[in-house]
Amino acid sequence: MALLVSAERGGTIEVRDFVEFLLERRVCKRGRKLRQDWAGALRKYRDQYTSLELQKKALEWRGD
Repeated sequence: MALLVSAERGGTIEVRDFVEFLLERRVCKRGRKLRQDWAGALRKYRDQYTSLELQKKALEWRGD
């Protein structure tokens, strides 16, 4: 805050505006609630594939 006071006394409003700008950018944005409506969507495939098969398939899809 000492920076703001000295800036106002010196007539430099730009410093104060810049500090206010930086402080506004720091405000935390409120996040959305995590959606988990996809949970259980692949339940019908759990008897067809093992976890290892799914890992290999995921690597194929990603190109790794």
